[in-house]
Amino acid sequence: MQEELLPYAHDLLRYIETRFPERKAGKIVLCPIQSVETYWDTTDALPVVAGMQAVVRRILALPGDRVTNREFYRRVQALIPDLPVEEVDGVIVLAPARQYAPERKNSEAPPFYAIFPFRLFGPGTALAPDSYRRAAAVAGSFQPFVLGRSPEYPSYSGWQQHGMVAALLGLIEDARTILVNNCALTNPGYRFPAMWGPIYDSVPDIDHGANILTTLQLMAFQADGDQIHVLPTWPKDWDVSFKLHAPHDTTVECVYRRGRIEKLAVAPASRRKDVRCPDWCPVME
Repeated sequence: MQEELLPYAHDLLRYIETRFPERKAGKIVLCPIQSVETYWDTTDALPVVAGMQAVVRRILALPGDRVTNREFYRRVQALIPDLPVEEVDGVIVLAPARQYAPERKNSEAPPFYAIFPFRLFGPGTALAPDSYRRAAAVAGSFQPFVLGRSPEYPSYSGWQQHGMVAALLGLIEDARTILVNNCALTNPGYRFPAMWGPIYDSVPDIDHGANILTTLQLMAFQADGDQIHVLPTWPKDWDVSFKLHAPHDTTVECVYRRGRIEKLAVAPASRRKDVRCPDWCPVME
């Protein structure tokens, strides 16, 4: 952290600060900049704003002796623009950028980035699920990829984030649908079933495999600060067993069958107090 991560973060943030000298109401104006590959020549693209907010917030949350130039990060934090939002049909949702033209260049959904990977939102607010549904609808991407289609075909397969976003927002049926259909998307021209694709890129499409694994894990297990969530987005009618790692040298082993947790082992035992299980799910002690 001291020798690689923090120096890299410092230099990258310093580059952004000096690359975009314009200020408005005391904030950096990020223009011109792309909102991922979808919208070009935008102002204050959401993925960049969300990334800056998430990184700086987490650096400042580190212990004092880990961050020697804390004032620099506080100054940068004050310069970061607010997350862009817009009103659509009377509903406030996250916008791809503060200013952008509606022409789309591909099927990515920039508002997803505030949820995954940057995790600025979780369940409990209407803004995040409304933004997720709006972004997927605009992209037309709530559907599995169809082999043989053009790489521009919108879907939740390949490197897309829909499954991870749904899992982090507690949207059980969306996450289930995405996971089941992505697992079924194999290429019959190959003997090995994990030779996914071609979806957006090549065969094997290992992004698609990572999509499946990450969605599955976030449905079963999430670590949020010191809290550990077991089965946060898990369908009640699916049995599962796992042993996974959490921060602070912690492991959690869980066996869930027939609607109840039959085993929940946390090591070290002192971390058991940080584990949260769904209200609907009894735990056999």
